[in-house]
Amino acid sequence: MIKIYNIVVNFINYLALKDRGTMDVSYYMTNDHKETNELIEKLISQANQSSNAILSSIDSRLRKHIFIEETILFPKLPPEMVDDVKYLEKEHGEVFRLLGSITNCKNEKQLQQLAQQLLDLLREHNSYEESFIYDYYQNEEVGPLIEFADPPKLWQCKIPVDR
Repeated sequence: MIKIYNIVVNFINYLALKDRGTMDVSYYMTNDHKETNELIEKLISQANQSSNAILSSIDSRLRKHIFIEETILFPKLPPEMVDDVKYLEKEHGEVFRLLGSITNCKNEKQLQQLAQQLLDLLREHNSYEESFIYDYYQNEEVGPLIEFADPPKLWQCKIPVDR
């Protein structure tokens, strides 16, 4: 039932995007970076017992974002980008590892430190993607394949790290 609800919500969001005009993949993914980083900053500043909802949102956003990159965007890049892609996929594994550590963390100060590590990693990682990877998608419109992307529950990034 939840899966159907998510599909309906994603479809409504997609229609709203279409009504505002087209949005290219580069803008969509860059905006997602910004919004996710803002959530991590909020987690760092409000690390306490109520941080579970924020952490859940961060986790689902990052899983969807990485799923889109690894299953839709990266495979369409030119062959000369293979080393860049492998490096980014390795960093995706590190993002998953940090998310697991944050999820299992019971200490507020440690949670803040781990969240800061995640934010620092993402700032550098995102900057690289925005400068070199997303350029290939500046004129490609966000379509249902990206808007409705929903990673399977047990999906792992290409270079998984134990959570």
